[in-house]
Amino acid sequence: MDDEKDKKIITSPYYSLEQLKKHSSLAKRGLRDLNILPEIQTLIVKMKEECFAGNFQECINLCDEILKSIPAYSEPLYKNEIFFYKCACLSYLNKYEEAIIWIDKALEYYPDDKEFFHLKANCFYSLSNYEEALKWYNKDSENYYEKATCLYSLGNYEESLKWYDKVIENWSGNIPTPNGFLGRVNMFYNKASCLYHLNRYEEALVWFDKALEKNPEYQLTGSLQEDCLEDKAVCLKMLGRKHV
Repeated sequence: MDDEKDKKIITSPYYSLEQLKKHSSLAKRGLRDLNILPEIQTLIVKMKEECFAGNFQECINLCDEILKSIPAYSEPLYKNEIFFYKCACLSYLNKYEEAIIWIDKALEYYPDDKEFFHLKANCFYSLSNYEEALKWYNKDSENYYEKATCLYSLGNYEESLKWYDKVIENWSGNIPTPNGFLGRVNMFYNKASCLYHLNRYEEALVWFDKALEKNPEYQLTGSLQEDCLEDKAVCLKMLGRKHV
């Protein structure tokens, strides 16, 4: 098993547009209830439309325009939302350093906002600064997959294995990534990979087999299935067995 194969399955944590919609605080409250000026309401609606259409730079431009237009007395009511859209769009454009600067500005206003913790951790992960990413993921006890991924990237397979176990035990749905979604079967492969690196080949075989099981709800496909078969063959070789 080489590093390139691992990278195919151990994918960078990611904040999807669907998550952005789900966690949007303004989506849960009426704009009129926030005492927002009509012209700013229009800009906010347009900002969201541009973001969800994938026009991230245009969304950022609108965020800047809104931030300049917000009356001082109403800033605390919805500046959080504007900051978040700007930071998220910067990260979608791979401008991670700039996103972190704006996340830090947001945290000055909202120091306990877990959405900014998560987004900041994602940025550090994308910059391959796994230790800093782990520090921010640890601020939220529920980031099982993200913690496992950071620990794996740091070569701490023993600890990573514990968190992948938690992911599997507490499975609540597919995990978004820039290239699609990771399903439960991907977690089986990730766990097998940790066991492989710990030279626990017998246990690794069990989880490689689970990942390869034909199941109507989940299956590894394409290159990932090929990788899994190759990795299983390596385990069998290390145990002095023939690949059947």
